[in-house]
Amino acid sequence: MDRIRVDLSGPPQTMLATLYAKALDADAPNSILRDRYAKAAVDRIEYDWAATTIDARRAPSVAIRSAHFDNWARQFLAVHDEAAVLHVGCGLDARVYRLGPGPGVRWYDVDYPDVIGLRDQVYPQRANYRMLAASVTDPAWLDEIPADRPVLFLGEGLTMYLTKDDGLALLRRVVDRFESGELQFDAFNTFGIRTQAINAVVRRSGSTLHWGIDGPSDIVEAVSGVRVLAWESVFDSATFELVSPYVRWIGRAMAAVPALRYMSQYHRYAFGPVEAGKSCAPDGVAPVRLRRNSMAHKEILEPNAGHPITISPTKGRVQVRVNGELIADTTAALELKEATIPGVQYIPLDDVVQERLTRTETVSYCPFKGDASYYAVTTSAGDTVEDVIWTYEQPYPAVAEIGGHVAFYPNKADISVSAE
Repeated sequence: MDRIRVDLSGPPQTMLATLYAKALDADAPNSILRDRYAKAAVDRIEYDWAATTIDARRAPSVAIRSAHFDNWARQFLAVHDEAAVLHVGCGLDARVYRLGPGPGVRWYDVDYPDVIGLRDQVYPQRANYRMLAASVTDPAWLDEIPADRPVLFLGEGLTMYLTKDDGLALLRRVVDRFESGELQFDAFNTFGIRTQAINAVVRRSGSTLHWGIDGPSDIVEAVSGVRVLAWESVFDSATFELVSPYVRWIGRAMAAVPALRYMSQYHRYAFGPVEAGKSCAPDGVAPVRLRRNSMAHKEILEPNAGHPITISPTKGRVQVRVNGELIADTTAALELKEATIPGVQYIPLDDVVQERLTRTETVSYCPFKGDASYYAVTTSAGDTVEDVIWTYEQPYPAVAEIGGHVAFYPNKADISVSAE
């Protein structure tokens, strides 16, 4: 089979670097994505891959971003088995093949015509899948998507290449067209945009980055009708734990500087009515830091047959360790079960080592439970884990029992339940 020659520049050229990173990751002993489609695509394309500046050491740092959005997409599709997925600025990402969505999902990959033309040569056809050749900022392509089902807008590696006006207009069009869904994308902050000259992949492609997003308030206050599900730094994400110890050490050092910590971020928003049986926030996903006035308009929902919430005493002893240190120990925990979410242990505050806690500025909101506040934990060794604890200080009446209790994020703490 003849190899395919490519001649790309600007943003489309950067997709070759990410593709090559996934192909290198596929060959790694501890592969993160196991993306055999990326490896096959690299084998088909004739290109000077060394020019991407990507090597085996850097590949995991690219793969973890895709793994993160794979996880979020799986969460959405697990409860929306007849959704439409808009994979916008898809490049040569093989996500539709990695995830293998069910027969009820309609998947659309959207990118420039030359990118779609290349995709058509390197990837196989599949059912309920369509490629749209268009600039993502062109309003016309969205008119081709039926608006009769929940939508997942997925923009990995996209927003920073758009202008602020174009990016916000794109998000607004999606929210206006569909009744409900999610927006999932990553972003650089303003500092990341200003320092783009040090980004080798961007520099070598001749691209220019434009839009810096400094937090979810930039989106919530500009796109009517969206609510935040998650916002986190790459360094705080669960998939960052998959990189090498050396890279994690560098990440911890960078995370100590706010401008660097949020230079690269993951954003997740919902819009439309909260559906029965669907979580108001994904379990185990980092909380949201918002200016409090951004949360002034709140919807309040009661648990019901479609979205049940039960609270019962936990049978046994619950212990929680953060970085190996015992922070909570109780036989009086309450287990809250909500819809299809795994049970969460709520621990009396009196059974927590409170001198290790520091309240943060982070808040989040659940229409079934109320406003949540967050705490960091600083261990005796001096290690601080941000936003590891959340608590509903004034929970809604339906869940009043969890007042005076705290819960720990399972991806930031070790939680064990043992029989007494």
